Amino acid sequence: MILAANESADGGWEPAARNMVDVLRSARVTDIVLVAGRAENALTQIPWFAGTILPFSGLAEPLQAVRSVVAGSLPASHHGILICPSPLPDLSQSVVVDLLQGFWTSKKNLIIPVYSGRRGYPILIGQHLYSCLARVSALETLAASAPHEVLEVHLEENISHAGVPATPGRMNERS
Repeated sequence: MILAANESADGGWEPAARNMVDVLRSARVTDIVLVAGRAENALTQIPWFAGTILPFSGLAEPLQAVRSVVAGSLPASHHGILICPSPLPDLSQSVVVDLLQGFWTSKKNLIIPVYSGRRGYPILIGQHLYSCLARVSALETLAASAPHEVLEVHLEENISHAGVPATPGRMNERS
């Protein structure tokens, strides 16, 4: 799931979104949802994106967009959603693979990357936490509502730190 906050049809969001789609595909993420802002009609014309486009006008609050995706028609075979707010310039295949490996090996349902002691994006939410999304006021409070489901994946490369506050202590560590 890529949150593309494109307020105009000028295409300024497109390079970042395209890079993120390419990175996710290279990490073998098969079902990609592009959540679009006001210029959603322009997105239907993009030949390089073959995934699902979800028009959504409330991108200022990512939790609402996540709830819309979860309530929508997700493939029956999906196990969770990887939330990638756009732009996310530091997203790399190795970050995505580390998060996915953490998800599969730990059986935790909230996977958060950590770089230099700070939490960041993208985050991975397993389907078993979808019911908690209705009870939290923001994505940032999801970890506090289900601390037993959190796995912090400690990365060697920089990530975006916007919007995911650090919490005292480390839930589980992985290098």
